Amino acid sequence: MFKRLIEEKLENWKSGSRKPLIVKGLRQVGKTTTILEFCKKNYENVIYIDFRSDITFSQIFEGDFNIDRITSLISTKISGVHFVPGKTIIFFDEIQECAKARASLKYFYLDKRYDVICSGSLLGIQNYNQDFSRSVPVGFETYLTMYPMNFKEFLLALNREMLIPYIENSIAKKEAMDPFIHQQVLELFQQYLIVGGMPEIVSKFIESQNFDIVFHTQEDLINTYINDFGRNINSQNIVTRDNKLFERILLVYQSVPHQLAKENNKFQYSCIAKNARASTFYDAIEWLVGAGLAYKINNIKSIEIPLNFYRIEDQFKLYFADVALVLPSYGKIAQEILLSGNSGVYKGAIYENVVCSLLKSKEINLCYYQKPNRLEVDFITETNQGPIAIEVKATNAKSKSLSTLAKYPESYGNANLRCLKFYEKNLSFNKDTKILNLPYYMADFIDFNLL
Repeated sequence: MFKRLIEEKLENWKSGSRKPLIVKGLRQVGKTTTILEFCKKNYENVIYIDFRSDITFSQIFEGDFNIDRITSLISTKISGVHFVPGKTIIFFDEIQECAKARASLKYFYLDKRYDVICSGSLLGIQNYNQDFSRSVPVGFETYLTMYPMNFKEFLLALNREMLIPYIENSIAKKEAMDPFIHQQVLELFQQYLIVGGMPEIVSKFIESQNFDIVFHTQEDLINTYINDFGRNINSQNIVTRDNKLFERILLVYQSVPHQLAKENNKFQYSCIAKNARASTFYDAIEWLVGAGLAYKINNIKSIEIPLNFYRIEDQFKLYFADVALVLPSYGKIAQEILLSGNSGVYKGAIYENVVCSLLKSKEINLCYYQKPNRLEVDFITETNQGPIAIEVKATNAKSKSLSTLAKYPESYGNANLRCLKFYEKNLSFNKDTKILNLPYYMADFIDFNLL
């Protein structure tokens, strides 16, 4: 099992209020493995129920929410379980498949004899398995989101944790890394770009060191996600699929890698299909975002805080939650491009997507900034000290837009604007342009509030 950074948050939950915990996240991101390991480590008795693999468990929650009745019925279904107050945790896996089980969480919390933890991979999809007879227990749940493995977790998986203090020290002191260490980390980051952060794929890479196997495992994983497109559960608890919605989701999904590779990578409906309209594909985009497969990053009118106030709803870019979802769309040649260091038409899209996914896994609010005069910056985020403009360069070329913002910040909304560029080279600070330059891999380690 890989070391996952969410484990510390799970420990904090156990020592806190212990409201029923919902761990959201993309399918195959490692929720079940990590949560089960946490449960076994911290509780004498672990009751595991997977609503997706065995739908008959849902019948237990058809009656009232008397906890003794529910636990008694669970005991008849699972042999050898023990419900000991204060020493037992119940793990409801894929809880979105059983709306009534989720409604029961309020009563487990009020009862307080047993801790409850849940996972869900489609919880963000609006109206998924909506049961109007049982509402979500507002105020009786707490939430965590689990993301694909970030670069730090990737280093831990590869037993290269000895490199982490060098990265953290470089950022803290704003000093360049030792060139020998920098080159090692950069080569590992290139591997991360190809492998991504899905645990199964990382495991296959560690076992085989074979990028062909990685590529085919990524394709298999993508097909697993595609099979979920348009999925829902009706009032009789039967799995259904909206085939027309499936087709729209698939068209949007297939268009994302090519939209990111455009010079102006703002999402354009015309790239999906001829005469495509927002009204037709809005629900498909929201499905991908709700499922955790994609991030929607909006343009802003002005670089002012709070960013969300200046957000332009109908101007956005879509990124995938993990680079493993991007690379196969470009074919195996993309692996060779990244490993060789050569520039390619898709290279910029891949680097931009991986920086986005790393920052989002830190739960950083991201927008982008584009003006009609072609000034464009990849990302804007906000901190206690003011906004930060972020540019991602696949080559070591200069960024004209970022330099303009750094020189005239007050003209674009905020005199306290700071500018940062992620690129291939070592850490440096340009005193003339006032731009902090960081190697890509530091996106995973940086604390913007401490810059």
